[in-house]
Amino acid sequence: MLREFAPPQDWPGPAILLIDEAQGMTGDMSNGESSLLKALHEGRHGFPLTAVLSGLSDTLQVLRALGVSRLSEGAAHALGPLSASECREAVAALLSRHHVKGGAEDRAEWAGAIANRCNGWPQHLHNYLAGAARALIDAGGDLALAELDAALEHGDRTRVNYYNARLAGLAPAHGAIRSILSRIPDAGLLTGEVMAMTQRAASGAGFDSGPQLYQALLHAGVLHEDGALRCHCPIPSFRRHILDTLSAEPESPLDP
Repeated sequence: MLREFAPPQDWPGPAILLIDEAQGMTGDMSNGESSLLKALHEGRHGFPLTAVLSGLSDTLQVLRALGVSRLSEGAAHALGPLSASECREAVAALLSRHHVKGGAEDRAEWAGAIANRCNGWPQHLHNYLAGAARALIDAGGDLALAELDAALEHGDRTRVNYYNARLAGLAPAHGAIRSILSRIPDAGLLTGEVMAMTQRAASGAGFDSGPQLYQALLHAGVLHEDGALRCHCPIPSFRRHILDTLSAEPESPLDP
C-alpha cells in the first residue's frame, strides 16, 4: 500500500521509522510483525527507510523471538536516565516556550525541584511537567503565584499510578518481587545470582519457571540488564515503591 501511494522514487530523502514500546510486540516468526521487522532489518522493502525501535531491556529478547537476531555491532544502545541538567533544561524550555512570567530565582527553583523528583526518567519528567502546566494555568501563567507543591503532588500521584500499572499483571508475584529486590543492592547484582533467585521464587509466584519470572520482571521494568552481566532496578523510586508498598512474603523461598 505504501508503494502504491508513495513509491520510493518520489521520496525527497531518507526517513526514520520510530517504533516505541517495542517490548510490547508479541508472537513468533510466523506472524505479520515478524515479517515486517525482518523486511526492515534486511532492507528488502526498497524504501530509503531506517527503523529505530525503543523499549525496555527485554526488547532484544522480543526481537529474537520475532526472528531479528543478527544485529550489527553497535546497533543496540542502553540510553539510561536523563541527567539532572537535562531535566532542568526541559523545565526551562517549557517555561520559555509558553512565555511563563517569573524571575530567574523562581525558574531555578521549579527546574531544580522537578529535576530532583523525576529521577531522570522521561515518563516521570513528562508527568511532572504536566503538573507544572496545570499549576501555571491555575495561576494565570505566573510562577510567583503558581503552587509548586501542587505540581509536584500531581507528578507524585501519576508516578505511583505508573508503577501500579507496571505491577498490576504480576499480583501473584508481589511478595516474591519484593523479596528479590530487597536482596539486590543499588549497584546491582550478577545476573546469574538474580536468575537463581527467580528460579527459587517462580512456583510460589505463579510462574512455571525461573526464566519466565525473570523475563516478566524485565518486561515490567522491575529489572534491567546493564550489559556487564549485572542486573538492577533501573528507577530508584520504583525500587522504593516496591519495597515500601508491596507486602513481604511471610516465609520467603529465597531465605536459606
